[in-house]
Amino acid sequence: IAFTPHLRDYLDHVPPDLQPSVAIIDVYSPDRIALRMAGTQIVDAIGHEPTVKDTPSVYNQELQKSAVLIAWAAVTQPCGYAAKREIRSRAGRVALVHGIALPIRTERPDCKTLVNFSSLARSVAEMKFQDRVASLNPMTPMQWIDIGNGVPETVQF
Repeated sequence: IAFTPHLRDYLDHVPPDLQPSVAIIDVYSPDRIALRMAGTQIVDAIGHEPTVKDTPSVYNQELQKSAVLIAWAAVTQPCGYAAKREIRSRAGRVALVHGIALPIRTERPDCKTLVNFSSLARSVAEMKFQDRVASLNPMTPMQWIDIGNGVPETVQF
């Protein structure tokens, strides 16, 4: 799709100050996503480095289903989305995290990919190490982002 940039376009031109708050997500089906890469600020915020194998552990079961369906709609259209979600720290503090996800092309025939930028690190910047993110609440997408291919009509936020 002509309007979707390639992963190498992103990797070759990423602004250095954005890299720590980026996540690259591979979307395999309406039931499965895998976190290919999490920036250092995301790793610090959640308190561990999530791997492809334990991507579901970052989400509770309800949130994982919602996140996967939205990601699937975004990569199959393809289009982007802007969203926000509430996070709760281990100490009970609540913060709002804004994010934007955009599809990117790769040569991988088994999956499609999204690049996601979020304010997660900024939202937890004042938390002490022991007060890292304990849970992510369901995403409240604000809007689809049309990159020239339209937006999904079947997935409602």
